[in-house]
Amino acid sequence: LEGIKKSRESRAETNRRVNPITEETDKEFRGALKVRRNFFIRTPVYVVCFLVTFTLCFVSILYPARWESSIVNLAPTIRQSDQRHYLILTCIHLARELVLNDGLTRLNQMQLTSALKWHIEKARTSDSAIRLGGDLGITVGADTHSPGHNKVMYEYGCPWLEGEECRVATRPSLAGKGLFPLLVEFFSSVDTILERYSPRPFAYSEDFLTQRNPTALYSYNLVKTNLTASAAMAYDRDMAFLIECFEGDLHVGLQYLQELFLTQKDTILEQLHFENRLLFGVYVVQIAVLFYMWLFRTSMHLLNDQARRVKKFVEMMPVYLLSKPQIELIVEFFASGHGKADQATRDAWNDKEEAGASFDRSGSSHKGKSDSEDGIKGLKEDGIKGSKDGKAEPRELKRAWPGDQGDDGRPAPSPVPITPTPWTLKILRMGAAKDKAPQTVQASGDE
Repeated sequence: LEGIKKSRESRAETNRRVNPITEETDKEFRGALKVRRNFFIRTPVYVVCFLVTFTLCFVSILYPARWESSIVNLAPTIRQSDQRHYLILTCIHLARELVLNDGLTRLNQMQLTSALKWHIEKARTSDSAIRLGGDLGITVGADTHSPGHNKVMYEYGCPWLEGEECRVATRPSLAGKGLFPLLVEFFSSVDTILERYSPRPFAYSEDFLTQRNPTALYSYNLVKTNLTASAAMAYDRDMAFLIECFEGDLHVGLQYLQELFLTQKDTILEQLHFENRLLFGVYVVQIAVLFYMWLFRTSMHLLNDQARRVKKFVEMMPVYLLSKPQIELIVEFFASGHGKADQATRDAWNDKEEAGASFDRSGSSHKGKSDSEDGIKGLKEDGIKGSKDGKAEPRELKRAWPGDQGDDGRPAPSPVPITPTPWTLKILRMGAAKDKAPQTVQASGDE
């Protein structure tokens, strides 16, 4: 353990001697670099760009989503608008059959009255839900969110006639007052028909909704029009109004409202799709221009330029004049995968090697061999592996300098494994050339 500590202290002393920089100098140097570096590689610039990107991402999703409530509310409105129109036409048909009572519907008078009551209540509920909301799945009524509906319902004129004159022959006073007075009068007329033509006594039942026996359904041998009731119906003011509503202003106005709601639905969907496509397009353009074209490409050009400068600097560096520790520091700086995790692994490996190794200070272990031969042998054993074509390919170089000793007389630090790169190999070759020169001189002297 003492040897390990002394070896570490020796390496630290060598590092302080090779890299004599104080903490204040390092802080000042980093501050100067921070001030002079380009704006597009600063953290606040990227923070702002990320915020803009996330904001556009959320806006492209959430802003068109504001139409969601309108679409959800409009779907049952359209369905109930169609249902109201159907129920009103059915009420006119049932009221006529109740007055005639000739068996054409295969229902008796009691069943016709119950069916008319059931359909008129359904029509009232549907109309109230469409206009006021709060029922049948409609959250907000058309009176609140649809100006076109309010214009048709409550304003003077007949927009559904497209410029034609408003006419209600059986109710001249209601002409041109909007659709709502016609609806109110329709419901009132149906109630009058029920009061006037319903059987006495009357017992409401819903057996008309159930499937009936075919023998009972076709029990009528002959169906004839009740001429007396038909003539009386011509003089009935309420029945005449209902017959006129079957193809008159009420029918056309309800169809107009159905088309109005469908047009409103199409408008909302088109607006939603347009906003979604527009915002998403802006988001994509922002990514392409702001991040890729401006930040990424500019940063990559800067990095490539810095790499070219560093390469030029390394090529101009007089490595043959540097000491061995300096060469090691340069190699570690340019070695790939250099980092804290790799450094910790190397330190643990060094400790293990130093704890288990026995060093011969006298150099007798190298008797009969030159330092260069041992170094080449170490490279062959540790850093070179054969390939299929017989050529040697680098695997992992270990900087081992046989016979070298530190300042304290102890052997040099243990080898540090590095992944070779073109620059590190070049530096190692330049360092090896430095070591070969004295050996050549010595050999000449011996000769």
